[in-house]
Amino acid sequence: MVTEKDQRIGEKMSHHTRYIKVRVVLPDGKVKEIEGPREVKAILRRLNILENTVLVVRDEELLTPDRLLEAGDTIELIPVISGGLN
Repeated sequence: MVTEKDQRIGEKMSHHTRYIKVRVVLPDGKVKEIEGPREVKAILRRLNILENTVLVVRDEELLTPDRLLEAGDTIELIPVISGGLN
């Protein structure tokens, strides 16, 4: 499903495709810039990170892998931690 926000991204792409960057804050605190716009899953693939190992957050919103990120977005990757009883 394409949202209005995703449509606006497509319009921006036609004018600024070469300059669009998405900032990614990695679990270790380092920041990477990735060419965009891209879906969350494409960014994770590019960084060699499995989708089920991190939560992807933008402005306190949890993002799904199919979510399209736009120019200037900053996302944070939070490691998923699981455990059990000893």
